[in-house]
Amino acid sequence: MNRLGILIGLLFCCSYSIAQPQPQAITIYNNPSQGVQTESRVFSYLQSQLTQFEITQSDASVDRALKNIAGGEGECVRNLVVNKARSKTLLFSEPTTYFLGLQVFAAPSVQLLSTQTEQNLEALLTSHPKWLLGVEKERSYGDIADAMIQQTPADQLYVKEGSENEAQMYSMLMSKRFELLLEYPSVIAYHAKDASEKPVPIAVSGFAPFITGHIACRDTPVTRGFLAAVNSVLAGLTMDERFISWHLEYIDKSLHDTFKQQFSQAQSSRL
Repeated sequence: MNRLGILIGLLFCCSYSIAQPQPQAITIYNNPSQGVQTESRVFSYLQSQLTQFEITQSDASVDRALKNIAGGEGECVRNLVVNKARSKTLLFSEPTTYFLGLQVFAAPSVQLLSTQTEQNLEALLTSHPKWLLGVEKERSYGDIADAMIQQTPADQLYVKEGSENEAQMYSMLMSKRFELLLEYPSVIAYHAKDASEKPVPIAVSGFAPFITGHIACRDTPVTRGFLAAVNSVLAGLTMDERFISWHLEYIDKSLHDTFKQQFSQAQSSRL
């Protein structure tokens, strides 16, 4: 090859390299969990598809993640429940996870009358003034449940400090550090699957029937593009059988039909 050919080849390679857009950097915080892995599977799939972004993950509690993001350190956090306060400062993706609505679960040693299984949270706690409700300080349970917790007398709340930890809360309920726990049925089913004793569900009214988790980001041009790309991938993924199976794997079979019905309604409402 003559010198002219070599020069043309080098110019072509350089121009091709320059033309290729560089991946945009995104730092995403995650509160690691050893429990239900639905969100981890969904996020792994999203990451495999979003090759136009260089995603760096960092482990952090929700509280620390949100403080860092507010201070301009990092862009997003995974699996966050939408509430009014967060919506004032954060942008949210379409849902990455779906959960059947919260329930109240009682420790197995708690004695319940049949008449106590259909009431609201306030009435339940009023009728048992010595009982404690276990909640996590850094966790939002959604606007409806958060409002109920705020209205609960402080001396009837057991508030766990630190990172969200569903496994620890389940263990504390079973050891009766508190009598009642606010949790999703799928989370309880996962931790109780091999247990001889299981928490007792109480049908408490007022909670949203379905709740969703999202990727939440501070508002920048890069994060708006990132969330648009996430939503584009999710639009196809939610129609994929794998998406449903990643959820049903962690839900008691007796609740599969209920979950599918609620999921179908949620999808229809978004069309």
